[in-house]
Amino acid sequence: MDSDTELVFFQDGSTGMLEYGFALALYRGTFEVDPSGRVSVEFRDLPAAWPDMMLERDDQSLLLRPPDSAGFVMGGRGGAYIPAD
Repeated sequence: MDSDTELVFFQDGSTGMLEYGFALALYRGTFEVDPSGRVSVEFRDLPAAWPDMMLERDDQSLLLRPPDSAGFVMGGRGGAYIPAD
């Protein structure tokens, strides 16, 4: 099954995550960005913690990347996250 994850960040510090594929799942929460560009997100009803991400910029876009590869799976579940245990 193919699925995708969409994150939306709002100016008031709230965020939303939509996972869609076979079914839809919507999570709401909050986020913070520290001076180094590290983005911390907390979703109220998500069963596991979402990993921190690094905010980067190229000449056209803002990008979210894992700070390291531990615990962050890229391309595994359409960009969704699987915690490392």
